[in-house]
Amino acid sequence: MPLPDSLARRRLCLIAPGPDRDPETDRIMRRLAALAAEAGAEAVLLTPEASMPAAPEPGPVPRLPCPTPPQEALHAAAALREALGVVQRLRALRPELVVAAEAGGLGYAVAALRRLGLDFVATRLLVLGTGPRGFRAALDGRPPAGREDLALDHLERCSLAWADAAVIAAPDLADWLRREEWSLPAVLHHMPPPAPRALQAISGRGTATSEPAAEPEILFPGDLRRGAGLPLLVQALRRLPAERRTGLRVTLLGRQPREPWAWPAMPWLAAAMPPGLDWRVEAPPQGASALAARLARPGSIVVAPGRLPPDEATRLCRATGIPVIAPDSVAPRPGPLAEAIAQALDRGLPAAAAEPDAFGGRAAWAALLAATLDLPLPSPAEPGPLDGAAVSVVLIHRNRPALLAQALDGLRAQTLPGFEVVLVDDGSDQPAALAALDALEPDFAERGWRILRQENGWAAAARNAGWRASRGRWVLFHDDDNIAMPHQLATLLAAARHSGAAVVSCFPAMFRGDTPPAEEAAPLFTLGMLGDALAAAVFDNVLGDMHALVRRDLLEAMDGLEVVFGLGHEDWSFFARAALAGHAVMAVPEALYWYRIGTDSMTGERPDAEPAYRRSLAPFAALLPPALRPALELAEADVRRLAASRQDIARLSAGLAAAEARAAEVERRAAEVEAARHAALEAKAAAEAELAALAATLRAEATEIGASRSMRIAQAIGLGRALPAADPPHAPQELDRLRRLRASAGWEATAPLRLLGKLLARLRAR
Repeated sequence: MPLPDSLARRRLCLIAPGPDRDPETDRIMRRLAALAAEAGAEAVLLTPEASMPAAPEPGPVPRLPCPTPPQEALHAAAALREALGVVQRLRALRPELVVAAEAGGLGYAVAALRRLGLDFVATRLLVLGTGPRGFRAALDGRPPAGREDLALDHLERCSLAWADAAVIAAPDLADWLRREEWSLPAVLHHMPPPAPRALQAISGRGTATSEPAAEPEILFPGDLRRGAGLPLLVQALRRLPAERRTGLRVTLLGRQPREPWAWPAMPWLAAAMPPGLDWRVEAPPQGASALAARLARPGSIVVAPGRLPPDEATRLCRATGIPVIAPDSVAPRPGPLAEAIAQALDRGLPAAAAEPDAFGGRAAWAALLAATLDLPLPSPAEPGPLDGAAVSVVLIHRNRPALLAQALDGLRAQTLPGFEVVLVDDGSDQPAALAALDALEPDFAERGWRILRQENGWAAAARNAGWRASRGRWVLFHDDDNIAMPHQLATLLAAARHSGAAVVSCFPAMFRGDTPPAEEAAPLFTLGMLGDALAAAVFDNVLGDMHALVRRDLLEAMDGLEVVFGLGHEDWSFFARAALAGHAVMAVPEALYWYRIGTDSMTGERPDAEPAYRRSLAPFAALLPPALRPALELAEADVRRLAASRQDIARLSAGLAAAEARAAEVERRAAEVEAARHAALEAKAAAEAELAALAATLRAEATEIGASRSMRIAQAIGLGRALPAADPPHAPQELDRLRRLRASAGWEATAPLRLLGKLLARLRAR
């Protein structure tokens, strides 16, 4: 049946997690993208770069990678970094509709920017409920794997809550979301995932038979999860009599999930499967037709006893009439399941009627996409132009006049006009600082800004004095060692008024040094904030730095910041109390100010670290009965100790790697020296052999010369002896010949040989 043309020429982006990372969700997104393209839409699939398929995929819709900022550049949870990478790609495409799953939180950043009114305000967002981390982990009986999972939970919740519309495929998932108090959009659909295009060509495979199969095979479709019913299947197999297991083959048609919290099934299976049973794990075939053919193979008994929402294989069985043993046909307990398997082995499974509603209709899905495109855009909480007079900047300072001048330069460069500055000097006592404050008075008076001076009372006391003396409806807290980027005030005010949040923070761009960063300078790193991610905020300050825009009525309701002299984390504690009281705390997902890391800054090492962490934990501990609070404090302390241990391990690993690199270099040089020594020894041996051969030649020549008449005459003359009697007539001629020889060039040339002969003679004498 042809699809309606209501999607023609509409621009859609579908965020797919990748086939290896979450195959079920990725399959749904690919199917929706192909459906939209068939209906005439301009559809694109977006996937994090690390999860892109290794080989190009066939189909009408391109899949584009979204580069993820590295951890070195953006210190944040991996899910947040991936969501920001998706936004960078979306900014170039400018779609009319974004479709994302809540699972994985990949749609969080676009949802947050829409909520804050900073970008994508004309883009609709449709979120598919495919099963968030908490839902899958709960069905697997697994706790969070770490703080990353707590951040991911927040991203998934916000993605769903801030969408224009959502689709929940499974009733069990919808019930769980409500029990866990997830906020759902007003427009909520309940519809199974779209049907594969090939479904019409797949006929029903169910057949009734009373004869057992010659080579029976039990097929378990789905990932290797507890929630999919894998332990239940194993327990049922163990209850089968040994003779029933003879000749039986069990194929687990799935994969080990990649999530860090996922249950490690393979070691458990190796120990738990009945001894001698022929079992294996097999990757499911790609494509609906191939998968249906595998499920309908003669002798196959499909068993899907889990509590998870039905996966592709189970839906195919229902849609095409392939018989399946599932919770709706047998009680999900080992005994009844073992009995159902035994009956199927004896008599086969009866034919099953095809269920047309196992998948959502393609035309219905096309109509749903078109209807989402036509939804009205959300209205800002406070419409109208920005008013800078509504903002007061509370700038606190103590004995750092050079840094204060940089902070004021940043405020003077703001694009938002009309705001006031209340500078609170927290007990400066150095002459240079006092002189700088006096010099600022004329400029402040001209601008309508003010300087307050008080005894040193610590940062929280200075902030409280500043906001109480200010006039603005919104208060931006600012430290003298930070530097605001030019668009910070305008961005934060616009975000606060559009979203209605009581607190709006942002990402700090970290830097070091006494001078402000250049205009286009890259920060050392950017620190990612999440806003009111309360579970994550128990262990880390993901709520925001105190350099944030806070609504004045919230400060009044909470009587300002808690003041404890010399103790930090007042921002963490204040934002946690605000969020727990139901006030929205949001974070703009971009850097809007420079945060200086210095030896005298509040980020430096302090001996009060433990009391400060206890202070930040107090708002959460207050929710528990007193008898349970020590357990929370222990958990928080253990997490910090674990984090410190991991940092120590990382440092030791880095040191070990450096030492191993140095050792490898030493070994390389030693090998080079050994090779050179070996070559020298070989050269020495060759030289000695050549010398020995030359010495032998010289000895022979010396013997021959010594035996000659001329030598005998010369020796006699040199020793003053009488000439040999046998040759007296020839002596004058011999002497004359020797004189001519000594005067010749050959005599000079053979001087080294004669010297060598003398040395050899001395050696022989020894």
